This record gives sequence, structure tokens and C-alpha cells, in this order.
Amino acid sequence: MTGAKKTALFTFYILLTGTVLLYILFPAGAVRDHIANRINRESPEAQVAIGTLKLSFPASVTLKDVAIEINGDLLFIFDRLKLTPRWRSIFSTEKVFHFWAEAYGGEMSGLFSTGNSGGAARVSASCSFSDMQLGQMPMVASNLGDRLTGILGGNFELEASPRQAATGNGNIFITDCNFLMPVSFLDKDRFNFHLVEAEFDFKDSNLDILNAEMQGPELTGKVSGSIFFETPIERSEMDLLIAVTPLLSSSLSEITALTFRARETFDDPQLTIVSAR
Repeated sequence: MTGAKKTALFTFYILLTGTVLLYILFPAGAVRDHIANRINRESPEAQVAIGTLKLSFPASVTLKDVAIEINGDLLFIFDRLKLTPRWRSIFSTEKVFHFWAEAYGGEMSGLFSTGNSGGAARVSASCSFSDMQLGQMPMVASNLGDRLTGILGGNFELEASPRQAATGNGNIFITDCNFLMPVSFLDKDRFNFHLVEAEFDFKDSNLDILNAEMQGPELTGKVSGSIFFETPIERSEMDLLIAVTPLLSSSLSEITALTFRARETFDDPQLTIVSAR
């Protein structure tokens, strides 16, 4: 064996051994705690707890049981979250990560980036998600119980920094949606929809519904307006314009189409008829 081959084999052996030792001896606990502490220190309102962390191949980090709280209220739990850096961003001031996650029976994937803008930290993300059980999400389950269930999908984009409130936009789709009204409407308190889809913009806690449509076995409808989210969620305030059209084949067929306005809070909504056709 020539000296060059011996050198190449020895170098490969060192690299392979180093890689194996890195994966075996990697201080996952310390890195996990450092990530959580860094996020919690820089974003006092958002607190993160990480169950376990491990290196994955190739060059990615997998986190399990990641819980996110906002002002002490549990917002979201990832069963598994995998982060893979974009290699070109490693030596850049803006770090970009691909992510993939499992949560509530569904999946999420997209891009997440951190950097500096004008000397301030900046975060941006784009995400798509599908097949998530809406009724299992903490903010829904703890505040609405079984009043809202369905399978959630959609996408969104957001940007945020310490000097600027989070802003973004997106679309959501809810199939097999079941909603229990806090007050009786059209002599019914529970409605089912094959599909609910909505386009929205948001800034901080304010959500603007640009266009939303509902398709159900008894009625169809359109919704527009705004919601200002509070904690707990039933205290959130709304100002929505809702137009509904009962289907001829439903038990509501004797009722003509109408438009009404929903105002005040989720737990005490005030419904006012605007017009009837």
C-alpha cells in the first residue's frame, strides 16, 4: 500500500471515528438547556420547554416534546421537531433552517430564519401544515372544550422582532368541522361544515379575516371582519359580518338568506341582524 493510500485511509478513519464520537458524546442535555434558556431570555412572553434533543444524520437536530407557552398559557406542543440548517447560511449573518414537525396527528414543514435588521434581531418563518386535530390543541381544548373540532390544514408566513410586533398572512382549511354556538342561532346551537376556508392577515394579537367561506349540509356562509385575541381565548373580542344561506334540502330551508353582525367577546357574543334577503 502506498503512502498516499495509507494517509487517505488514516484520514478517513480519523474523520469516521470523530463523527461517531461526536454523535455518542454530544452534550445533548446542555445544548437543549442552552436553546431553551436563550429563547426564554430573549422573549420573556414566550417560554419554551424541550423534552429531549439529539443529533440526526445528516447534520440536523431532532427535538421531542417541545412545549411553547405565551404569557404562561400553553399554546402548542410539538411531538417531534427536526431542524436542518441550510449550509449556505452557516457563514452568513442570517441563519436559515428547514424544519419538519409532528403535532396533533398531523405534520408541519417550512423555513425558519434568524438574523439582524438595523441592529435588532429579526425572525421570519413560512410554514405549511396538514391533518392536525383542531380539538386537541391546548388553546382550543382548554378554552372551548369540545365546542370546536375538525381537521386543520393551511399555510402562513410571519416576521417579528423585539422592535416590531409579529405580522403575517395565511390561509386555513378545516374539514369535518363541528361547532357548538355559545348562543342559539336559527333555533340550533351546533353546526357541521364539510369545509371552512379562510384567508387572513395578522399583526400581533389582531387577526383580520379577509375572506372566509363555510360549506355545510344545512347552510353555506361567508365571513369577514376582525378578531382581537385575549387570554383566555373566550375573552377575545370580535367584529364580524356573517352572511348565511340555508340550503333548500335542509331543515332550515324555510328561512331566507340573511346577514348579521357578531360583536363583543367569544363567551358573550352579541348578534344583530343587518339585512335579510
